[in-house]
Amino acid sequence: GCLLVIVARCAKSEVALPGTMIAIPLAFYGVMYACGLNLEDMRENQWVGEVQPPAPLTALLDLVDLRKVRWEALLNTDFLSTWLGMVFVVSFSSCLDVAAISMDMGEALDVNKELTTVGLSNIISGLLFGQTGSYIFSQTIFTYRTGYHSRWVGFLGALSFLAIVV
Repeated sequence: GCLLVIVARCAKSEVALPGTMIAIPLAFYGVMYACGLNLEDMRENQWVGEVQPPAPLTALLDLVDLRKVRWEALLNTDFLSTWLGMVFVVSFSSCLDVAAISMDMGEALDVNKELTTVGLSNIISGLLFGQTGSYIFSQTIFTYRTGYHSRWVGFLGALSFLAIVV
């Protein structure tokens, strides 16, 4: 953690922070092998998690059973008021996030364009059994405050995610 803060504050290269994020696990495994240890040794000492059986991406579809959905709950007024309240809170917080990013950047953003992008991304993510992406605002602010104004951070983040999933 400390190394990432130092690199984020001191390095001038746009590749320094993402490169450090990649270098940390590489260094961990490099030291492990240099010391003559293997993954089983690391698991015994709880430095590395247990092996999980591989699951194909299609296993996500096995998690969806629409027969278990209580559709009548959608007509419940308590549900509807709670849902509308959540929509309002999330929409308002997304507007605040866009305003915070705009203030950090020192330039006006097209709020409609930003919120439309987030909304469409969330719809696509939901249809593909993913999670909502409102956390990305925090990632954007973090990345911008570190001084890295490059698409490399997003590209390497997406690449890391794909490496974990696939």
